[in-house]
Amino acid sequence: MIYNTDLHLHTHYSDGVLSPKSLVELAKKRKLQAISITDHDTTDGLREGSKAAKENKIELINGVEIQGLGSEILGYFFDEDNNSLQSLLENQKKQRTKYVLKKIEGLNDLNIDISIDEVFEKSKPADYLLTTYVAEVMIEKGYVKSIQEAFDKYLRKIPVKLEESPLRLKKIIGTIKDANGLCILPHPWYLKPDFKYEIETFIIKLKKYGLDGVEVIGYIPEELKTFENSDFMETIKIIANKYDLLLSGGSDFHGEKIHPDNILGKYNIPYDYVKKMKERLI
Repeated sequence: MIYNTDLHLHTHYSDGVLSPKSLVELAKKRKLQAISITDHDTTDGLREGSKAAKENKIELINGVEIQGLGSEILGYFFDEDNNSLQSLLENQKKQRTKYVLKKIEGLNDLNIDISIDEVFEKSKPADYLLTTYVAEVMIEKGYVKSIQEAFDKYLRKIPVKLEESPLRLKKIIGTIKDANGLCILPHPWYLKPDFKYEIETFIIKLKKYGLDGVEVIGYIPEELKTFENSDFMETIKIIANKYDLLLSGGSDFHGEKIHPDNILGKYNIPYDYVKKMKERLI
């Protein structure tokens, strides 16, 4: 079986380093047959990516990764012009920006001199803010040496409460389904312990909402490979097969300077997984 597909990639329209065109060209160099751009809460990079994919003879599957309460949800094959989906994404961008502004205020209270303008400049061409951009500015100004350090030492410790609650996964899944898309649970190895303890119950609940599948391939840190003395991903695969869920995966590539372990071309899935997704759409 040839593993030549990566369905989890980010561009500079969210928190990735590369433009959609450069990302497609790199995928071509890494001999990939099909990819998906799954930027956070935006589909802005899909048009540029689609054009580049045609030029490079690579199949581009439209995708998005939407943040929700307790997890994210990946959407694929949806109608990207669907009004409900785009309305949801616009609201997500606004909420993310408000969240980041409060993080910046918290850093300023700790005498870390970072301005909103500096972070907005770092975010271009994205039209909203992510905490990753804050971390990048912190590195440039010498407060930390890595994005991981920025999150561990500062960003995760600054409490933020927004007036609007995070989106429930049921709402995200329902919106993607209404746009005729497929819904995949990404990187289950990063779920919080409470979800992992009841992972089968959690997945059954998401399936009732309309979940179609789960990621089973990606960069998994050593400390997350086992849970409760068992091979966590083997457990996920057993659950997926038991409940007729699609399998998916990818590198979660952002760029080597962002996440050096999430290497494009290393964490691929077979194209057969994509064929099964397309069959599910019929």
